[in-house]
Amino acid sequence: MNIKTTQIIFSSLLSICLVLPVVAQKESSYKRYKSSSQRSVNDVLNDASAIKDENTAEALNKVKEALGLSIAQQDVYSEGKCYILLGEINEDITEWKLALENFLLANQKLKPTYSNTKDYRESLRGLGNTSLKLERYTEALQYFQEALALKSSATEQMERKLDISEVYYQMGRYDEALAILDERRKISKSVDEPLESRIQNQKAKIYARTNNV
Repeated sequence: MNIKTTQIIFSSLLSICLVLPVVAQKESSYKRYKSSSQRSVNDVLNDASAIKDENTAEALNKVKEALGLSIAQQDVYSEGKCYILLGEINEDITEWKLALENFLLANQKLKPTYSNTKDYRESLRGLGNTSLKLERYTEALQYFQEALALKSSATEQMERKLDISEVYYQMGRYDEALAILDERRKISKSVDEPLESRIQNQKAKIYARTNNV
């Protein structure tokens, strides 16, 4: 065996020795997630949701934990819910681009199999709201209209109509912003007081604008 061959073999062995600890570390991390996966992902997400307004950093840590658990369990639905909560946390701190990215990830995870769930509709709401905040009005309108077309409660449908009205308002399409609110008769004759107040405030805002045009 010549010197050159010996150097090649030594170099290969050294490379293997360097790679093995990294592989072992990844496997160890996965096993830790796997062993802790007995804890409910929903429990962790509920904990995160409960503190997200008071302690954003800790809430993010809990969502990260839940995301690790859902990946270890190959639980696509829970993974989608993790991205939704990340998007909502981003909304709370007005990180609109990050929120959009997380809601998009949630939407992609949930759409193939879970498009009949409230969480999927929440991903559409998030996409619509963040698109609205980023002044991507056409996209916002599409997301809100898709959410409205899905089966949901009368209250949720009215909330989406309010969202659509706001998009039209921001686009300067005031007649359409008002018309979508007048369609409430197709949903329900009455809504709860807080929602009714939002409807009346939205109408007042539109009337004030049209009176100035």
